[in-house]
Amino acid sequence: MKRRANSKRSDHSVRLSAERRGLSLEQMRQEWSWLREAMPEAEASRERYADLYDFAPVGYLTLDRNGCICDINLTGARLLGRTRFQLLGNPLLPLIERPDRRKYLQHLSRLRHGQPHTPIELAFAPTGGVPFIAQFISVASRQGGAHGIQFRTALLDIGDRKRAEAALRESEERLRLALAGGQMGMWEMDLATGRAYLDGLEARLLGMEFVPKEFTNEQFLQLVHREDREALRQQIRHAILVGGDFQSEFRLAPVHDGDARWIAATATVVRDGDGQPTRLLGVNFDITQRKQAEVALRRAHNELEQRVAARTDELARINQLLRVEITERQQAEAALRESEHALADFFEHATIGIQWLDRRGRVLRINQAALDLLGCGRAECLHRPIAPFFAEREVFAELLDRLRRGERLRDLSVRLQRTDGSLRHVLIDADGSRQKQRLFHTRWFIRDVSERVLLQAEIVAAGERERQRIGQDLHDGLCQLLTGIRWKSQSLQERLALRAPAETRRVRKIIGLLTDAIKQARGLVRGLQPVENVPDGLMSALHQLAGSTRGLFGVACRCDIVRPVLVPEHNAATDLFRIAQEAINNAIKHGRARRIQIDLAQSNGTIILKVTNDGRSFPRRSGTTGAGLKIMQYRARRIGATLQFCAGARGGTSVTCSLPLPGTGRAADPFS
Repeated sequence: MKRRANSKRSDHSVRLSAERRGLSLEQMRQEWSWLREAMPEAEASRERYADLYDFAPVGYLTLDRNGCICDINLTGARLLGRTRFQLLGNPLLPLIERPDRRKYLQHLSRLRHGQPHTPIELAFAPTGGVPFIAQFISVASRQGGAHGIQFRTALLDIGDRKRAEAALRESEERLRLALAGGQMGMWEMDLATGRAYLDGLEARLLGMEFVPKEFTNEQFLQLVHREDREALRQQIRHAILVGGDFQSEFRLAPVHDGDARWIAATATVVRDGDGQPTRLLGVNFDITQRKQAEVALRRAHNELEQRVAARTDELARINQLLRVEITERQQAEAALRESEHALADFFEHATIGIQWLDRRGRVLRINQAALDLLGCGRAECLHRPIAPFFAEREVFAELLDRLRRGERLRDLSVRLQRTDGSLRHVLIDADGSRQKQRLFHTRWFIRDVSERVLLQAEIVAAGERERQRIGQDLHDGLCQLLTGIRWKSQSLQERLALRAPAETRRVRKIIGLLTDAIKQARGLVRGLQPVENVPDGLMSALHQLAGSTRGLFGVACRCDIVRPVLVPEHNAATDLFRIAQEAINNAIKHGRARRIQIDLAQSNGTIILKVTNDGRSFPRRSGTTGAGLKIMQYRARRIGATLQFCAGARGGTSVTCSLPLPGTGRAADPFS
């Protein structure tokens, strides 16, 4: 239909043309015949140009003044990840990534104002398509006035070029590092201007403290030793005339009557498009040591030739010595192998557990003593994480983190859980082996102290029982006796009040002394038996502890118990009290605290005792641990509780002990 319409328009135009020119009918027919013959060729040419337009390797599109797509070829549609039908009439802006949209709008604005077009680079992120970076080239085309302006645009994917540029930059950086590693300096001579450009290393090779801003080829040659200067100048001229690369070795002029340094130069001539030399690029490196070695080698060679006949016997003796040395070395290697075997035997049969772990905590090597501690075979733990054998996995994670930071662990008490479920108390010494500032593997030395812990438990229990017995004896014996003496003294005071008033004052003084003695005895009883054997004994004991702290040390000590907390187990209540007592002593003695807060609460089946102070913060990592802290940790483990030390939000230290009630938390330590 389009072709018929074109034919009708052509007939009409031919008739009008013929009328205007007064052509004859025969001439009109000949001209029409000629046009009819030319139309298929024009149509084919148009289709060829349409194919070239659609299948060109570059995306072509036409935008209106608002940035909407009026026309686009197939390559452009493929780059934008949509069909031509989906793109026509729609703005191009949503397909551009947000950081580049302002650049695109400024580009359109410059074109609308008639400014010269400049290519820009835009990042496209088509929906459902592959993001790419394209070069955006536009030319303004005005049709029908200013409002009919259109932008003929070429869209070229330059992702490969960008990657090539990145690879080039990386290659240049590697070249720079290689030159720096090889102690080679780069230089460039501009043959047209006679100027020379040096890098920092080249300047140092030439004896300069810094890179000069203005430096010429002649200045460079003046730094060369006068005996080598002319030869180097001739080599440079020859290289410029002939082309290609040249290599040269020359000396620099000595500075301050010192020895001349030798420099090796390798350079190439750079030519322009017409084949004319424009620049000379090269690298220099110091070969003074090599030259000195060559001189020494030549001197040694001459001396060797002069003395070769006389030293034949000596060489034979040296050969014999070499044989002896080889024999001794073989014996040393055999001894080394034997020593390694003995060391491996010592490692395997050591009485303490030894294991090597990688940086992630997997077993690389382990001896039999460590396997016996874990209660498993070698195949069950080799190349597997050791963390499952720790009763508290978070403790192992913390220890491994400390080793990564370069710490060395000494006498750390942890609990291991054997494969049969039983627990073993061990002391761990560990350190790390590092390569290139990175932890490579760790060495762990494990000592079984379960029997020692059991003995400590017995000693603590015996001490607790002895304190209870002494406290009971003081309460039932001495306190009762002093109370009886005070009662008799009061009776004596009443009888002497009428007969001997002077003696009454002496008796009253004796009664006061007896009252003080009774208070002190009862204080000793409370110190030996701080917690009464009743469920609410811990609450009363903590209140009394806060009061005695205020009276003895003059600090503000407060005990808050919002809801009653009952601890039916007397030993657990006593250990909690002792932990709070030791935390208060540390806060006053080491932290210089002025305010101390004691909190006791119960939440989700767990009794939580917390002691906070405003003194100096507790050190996060300490090389040694005091006896008080060790006893606190032991008491916590004995009753199956966890103990945490941390710095307060506003300074000071917070000590928190969490005790799961029976049936709600983890079981207590079997050694308690």
